[in-house]
Order: sequence, then C-alpha cells, then structure tokens
Amino acid sequence: MAQKNRGVVAAGHKKTAEAGIEVLKMGGNAFDGAVAAILASFVTEPMLTSPAGGGFF
Repeated sequence: MAQKNRGVVAAGHKKTAEAGIEVLKMGGNAFDGAVAAILASFVTEPMLTSPAGGGFF
C-alpha cells in the first residue's frame, strides 16, 4: 500500500501551524497534528484559545 505524504494545517498563527506540520512530518496522523496545533495555540493565541476557554485557566 502506498503512503501519501500530503496534508494541510490551517491556523491563526504561524507557530500554531508549524506545530501541526511538525507532528505530521514525524509520522503522526491528522488527529495527532490537530492536537499538537491546539496545544500550541494555547501559547501562541492565549486570548482566543485555552484549556478552560476565554484565556483563563
């Protein structure tokens, strides 16, 4: 079975997208990339996303 090496990560901040891309490059699947991007967005976009919502934890 041939493995495809294509994917897209959309995000509001460059570093958020880079986190998702890095996980995909290391062999992660789409879910792994999404989780990495979400966790990175807690740091790069704290006023928009956070574990508790609203930028407060």
